[in-house]
Amino acid sequence: MEDLNNQNNNENLGNLGNNDGQGQAEASNNNYSNQANGINNDGGQTPNYNNYAANANNSAKKKSKAPIIIVVILIVVLLLGCIVSAIIFAAVNIFNKVENEVKNTYNSVNNYSNVQNSLNQAKNSLNELKNKTNEINSILNNSTNTNTNTNANTNTTNAPTVTDAKTSTRENPLTKGTWGIASKYSATAKEDEEVYVRVTNLVRGEEAKKAVESYVNKTYEPKDGYEWVVVDYDLDFANFTKSTSGADARVQVYIDGSGKTSSVVYNGKTYILTSSYIGSSSYVQTQTATGRVAFQMPIGCKDYVMRFGSDSNKSAYFKGE
Repeated sequence: MEDLNNQNNNENLGNLGNNDGQGQAEASNNNYSNQANGINNDGGQTPNYNNYAANANNSAKKKSKAPIIIVVILIVVLLLGCIVSAIIFAAVNIFNKVENEVKNTYNSVNNYSNVQNSLNQAKNSLNELKNKTNEINSILNNSTNTNTNTNANTNTTNAPTVTDAKTSTRENPLTKGTWGIASKYSATAKEDEEVYVRVTNLVRGEEAKKAVESYVNKTYEPKDGYEWVVVDYDLDFANFTKSTSGADARVQVYIDGSGKTSSVVYNGKTYILTSSYIGSSSYVQTQTATGRVAFQMPIGCKDYVMRFGSDSNKSAYFKGE
């Protein structure tokens, strides 16, 4: 009995095992079917599609900002365009102003050139007028010389009026009133030429001082132990070549010692003395002219000579007084 029971139990257990296996298989099959059906059934996957739609809506919302950005860009572009236009407009105005200034400057330069040309033409006209005036004066001078025979002819010599001019030396000087042969530089001939000279007057002391002060127009005292000496003389231009303006009476005058002594010696002392021209400096066309020199001499000294002339080989010597 026990064996039978055990056999039945084993069979039952085997059936139970088979049943369990089939049940599990069926359950598995059912679940697979259900899953398959769930895949085919829209209702099973609806939540997934809803999430996709939500994401799509969010993307649409994000994309909706693009027009605003475009508008902002357009506004910026317009502003930049306005700024660029303003800069270009200002640049054009500046260029026009600069162009006008350049034109004005150019016109000013042209006007200056025109004025300068006018001035040059005026100067040329004045020079021509001066030349004509000089020609007329020359003709008048020549006519006067021909008619009156009193004026010196320029660049030529006149007939000499001095016929008794004498040569002289330091050892044998001339006296006042005697014509001597001296020399004077001619700018026209560019060399020393012969002139005749004579001493006409000589004063010392107070009278000479007044003559000097009259020339310098102020008080002019001599040095201590000296006195002023003033000498008047005449020049004759008979053999002298004058310029177109004539000639003046200036001639070099040196103060030498008498005899063979070149310097003045007085009371055992040696003096080196110089003279100054204080006469008229006007140019004359006449054959003669008058000059004047002054110098300081030790008081009481008369042992000296005056040497007239720029050429030492052609000088006129006069004894001092």
